[in-house]
Amino acid sequence: MAESDNRLADVLLDYIWGRREPKRPPMSIAAFARLIDMSHTTIHNWLDGKTKPDADTLLVIAEKTGIPFVELAKAAGYAAFQDPGQLLDSLIAHVDEDFQGKSQEERDEIKHWLQSIRNHETSGMVLAITDGHSGRSQAYVAEERGGEYRTGYEVDLPPGR
Repeated sequence: MAESDNRLADVLLDYIWGRREPKRPPMSIAAFARLIDMSHTTIHNWLDGKTKPDADTLLVIAEKTGIPFVELAKAAGYAAFQDPGQLLDSLIAHVDEDFQGKSQEERDEIKHWLQSIRNHETSGMVLAITDGHSGRSQAYVAEERGGEYRTGYEVDLPPGR
């Protein structure tokens, strides 16, 4: 696949070749793979457009490289939405439905945690992404701890939510 046909390849190669940070020397694909703890084969598959990283992997790439997560998500072909309040409100309203297998106490803890992010009492981020090919939508909520984001909530979103 040509570079111009694969936005993710463009973004990753800009980083790997040092074009994003002119003072940083270029690195090899193998060095980049080690940086994000992936195989070089996986990286080549992304660059060739054969596969793409999931949202959790995009979070790792963003943390390790400084490339904004939303830029990576869009480059990978996910539609990124940035209305965190509305999305969090929807997630809070549907916790009981999304986590039927958990106890009421556990569901209440999840609601409280989401509400604390909604009210900016806990540092975190929320993102809904839609795979442009399959149409599958997912929401990710990550809490920031020690400068790193860890996914704490991940759920498939039904159409219209």
